[in-house]
Amino acid sequence: MKCPSIGSYLEDDSTFLADYMQCDFQEQQEDGEDQLNISGLLELDLNKQEESSLFHLAGYCLFSVRKHGRVCDNCVLDLEDKSKAVSSGHIEALTRLKEFIPGTPHLTYCSDKAMEIIQTAEAVFRANEKKLHGNKLVNRLRQLTVTVCSDEIKKCHEIRDKFLTKFFTVRLRIHANKLNTILKSEKQKKKELEETAMARW
Repeated sequence: MKCPSIGSYLEDDSTFLADYMQCDFQEQQEDGEDQLNISGLLELDLNKQEESSLFHLAGYCLFSVRKHGRVCDNCVLDLEDKSKAVSSGHIEALTRLKEFIPGTPHLTYCSDKAMEIIQTAEAVFRANEKKLHGNKLVNRLRQLTVTVCSDEIKKCHEIRDKFLTKFFTVRLRIHANKLNTILKSEKQKKKELEETAMARW
């Protein structure tokens, strides 16, 4: 496999991005559609690695919206901060690492306003983590987030909605992949226990 020479969102970041999720999947849900809410919404308490992973994920989402979401440079302006490409802050650390060549930004660096939106979205996601089943999850999570997030960005081309839609689409995929890994691990343990029990007979 050829190593990339510049930063690119085409590379697989799953092992980096999945690390910031700390999920408990032990509680099983009943059939039906639970009502998502913000009653349990808490301020995120992320360590430096989690913040950096969330920043990188937000950058990917903004990159995708700018490339495929039919938005203009004017509305992207509020959500992007290119000056952070040369910042020494810890929150940009993973994105800088993924650039491969220091000082030559090819990836997307989100503004403080964009990160406020994504941090609110992540808080909404975690507050409703055990209710994530049913129809139109992305729309329901996005609509809930809009009721509590900042309203200080430009409204043209519905960029905030597109940004949140992309974030929740990716976030649910990460959530599902991690859940699948846990379920496979539990299935393997059960199989090993059954084989051990059979060997004793």
